[in-house]
Amino acid sequence: MTEFFVPFADGEMTETVYSQLAVVCRCAVPFVCERIREIHWTHNGDYWVATVGEKLRGRSVRRRRRKGGNVEVTTRLTDPATVAAIFPGSTYYAVTNARPIGPVVSHWVNPFMAGHPTAVLRFDLPSS
Repeated sequence: MTEFFVPFADGEMTETVYSQLAVVCRCAVPFVCERIREIHWTHNGDYWVATVGEKLRGRSVRRRRRKGGNVEVTTRLTDPATVAAIFPGSTYYAVTNARPIGPVVSHWVNPFMAGHPTAVLRFDLPSS
């Protein structure tokens, strides 16, 4: 079970930091039950996963010609940026600790649009 959190933010500052990240993405702050923990999407034929608190990861599958036939070659993709928040909408936005918000150099702009994800996982609702 994963309850809502924002990496790099202390307990008291979580909501403030989350609201500031929403402003950076030009998104409304989602209700607690709508907050996104992970998305899966395709970009330029590559499959990517963004999970809050983790580095971006993915895989590329290409067909190569070998010994008179075709084989699928899967390459693991990684990016040094850690996902800070994901915002839902007509297009999904992910914000990371990459430049210009943080110090990390990433292959992705920050924040970036992930379009329409193929999978969306939400945070668990807080226990009462």
